[in-house]
Amino acid sequence: MFGTDPSFMAGYAAGESSAEYTKALINLSLAATGDQTVEIRERDLDALYARAEQAEVKAANNYRSACDWRAFAQNLEQENAALKSRLRDMDSVTRERDALLKFLDLAGHLLHTHKVGKADRPEFPELRDFALEIAYNHLKGEFYEGLGHKPEKLAWLSRLWNALR
Repeated sequence: MFGTDPSFMAGYAAGESSAEYTKALINLSLAATGDQTVEIRERDLDALYARAEQAEVKAANNYRSACDWRAFAQNLEQENAALKSRLRDMDSVTRERDALLKFLDLAGHLLHTHKVGKADRPEFPELRDFALEIAYNHLKGEFYEGLGHKPEKLAWLSRLWNALR
């Protein structure tokens, strides 16, 4: 018979004893490490796996997005460098144009002074020499940017300018 055989009972008792011994060892190990035995339902474990997969998908998407943003930022940096270079070029052109306009204003004043008969005044040769100095410097690539940073020379130029009005 199945349940009454003495050899079966001895094997059952030995197996039960082995299972209890294994459980005791596990409990001792858990107690030593401070861990606890936890039981989890398969449904909860499946939900954890699903959340882990969702997190992996989000992480991959975030990584791709970060790479796209980094490429976009690098592109903007290159465009910014190109625009700064163009701005420097334009600034140089603007400085040259402003210098020429200031020189033309001075030359126009000299021509008007000559036309109205004030070329014999002592201020005229000084102003003419100053205009020629500006023209010579411009030919060398230097720009006349005004005398705002040289108050004494600006006062001198104003005195000449006003004397020849």
